[in-house]
Amino acid sequence: MKPRIIFVTSFLTLAFTAISAAADSTAKAKELFERYIALERAFDAAQADLYSDDAKIQNTRTYPDGQKRTLTFPPADYKKLIRAAMPLAKARGDTSTYSDTKYTPERDTVRITCVRFSERKSIPARCRCSLDLTTTESG
Repeated sequence: MKPRIIFVTSFLTLAFTAISAAADSTAKAKELFERYIALERAFDAAQADLYSDDAKIQNTRTYPDGQKRTLTFPPADYKKLIRAAMPLAKARGDTSTYSDTKYTPERDTVRITCVRFSERKSIPARCRCSLDLTTTESG
C-alpha cells in the first residue's frame, strides 16, 4: 500500500509542478502580449524589437469569396515595415482593440489567440501567435 501512496504523491507533485510551470509561462506570455499592445497603442516602433530574428511571420487573408492568400515575411523586413508604419498609423489615428484573448501552454511555447479589431477599417481579424519562452529575455 505504501508504494502506491508514494507513487500518487510523486504523481501529484509532478502534476502540480507542471501546472505551476504552465501558469508561469502563461503569465510571462500575457505580460509580453500586454507590452506588445501598449507599444502599439503608443505608436512606438520599439514594438518591432519584440519579434525574434528567427520568427516565422505569416499573414493569411480570407476574402469574401472564401479564397485565402498567405504572405510570408522575413523577420528583418517585417521589423522594418513596423518601424516605417508606426508614424503613418499615428498620423491616421489607426488603432486596434483586442478581445477574446486566450493563452494556451504548449510545451516550450504559449499559443495566443485573439480577435484584433481595426478601428479605422472597422474590420475584425482573428490573430494567432506562439511565443517561445525559452528564448525570451527578461527586463
